[in-house]
Amino acid sequence: MIFIALAYTEIGGMLPKSGGIVRYPQYTHGGFASFIMGWAYFLSATTVAPSEAIAAVTYLSTWVPNLTVSGVLTPLGTLVAAVLVVFFFLLNWYGVHVMGKTNTGVGWWKLIIPTLTFILLMTLAMHTVNYTGLANGFIPYGWPYVFLAIPTTGIAYAYLASGRALTMAVRLGSLQTLFGVQYSVLSLS
Repeated sequence: MIFIALAYTEIGGMLPKSGGIVRYPQYTHGGFASFIMGWAYFLSATTVAPSEAIAAVTYLSTWVPNLTVSGVLTPLGTLVAAVLVVFFFLLNWYGVHVMGKTNTGVGWWKLIIPTLTFILLMTLAMHTVNYTGLANGFIPYGWPYVFLAIPTTGIAYAYLASGRALTMAVRLGSLQTLFGVQYSVLSLS
């Protein structure tokens, strides 16, 4: 995903077009590829909030067990997920105004705190036996579980933001924002 995100940000700087996520495939591969990409982008944009709500309800079910049964939402869990989707919508709707004013500070906060956390954990709580002391080595359950962790833990959602940031940067005509998108994609990897 990193190569796709970096390619899109590079193309966005060279050909700043609104709707670039769909237009760039049209330029390079034709209308059918653009059509497929448009639907894929639409589906990814519309399924993020419900899947995050389901994930939140699933995590919440450890404290409220009757929200799920065998990993499937109960009617109460579905109701809580629907309320969370509405809450996420309102949070995003009203948050745009507030975030427009505080985005720089929040951006630095999101950069500094994880970096400091990483440095402190590596210097104060690094236990190398976790990498060498397991029976089957560093990845005791094999690579399939590593790749299973990518979609199930929300890592893939972090890369979805690069497409939305690209769209906004092209609309604003801001190359600095595109470079910021490239930096954020590289820092996620």
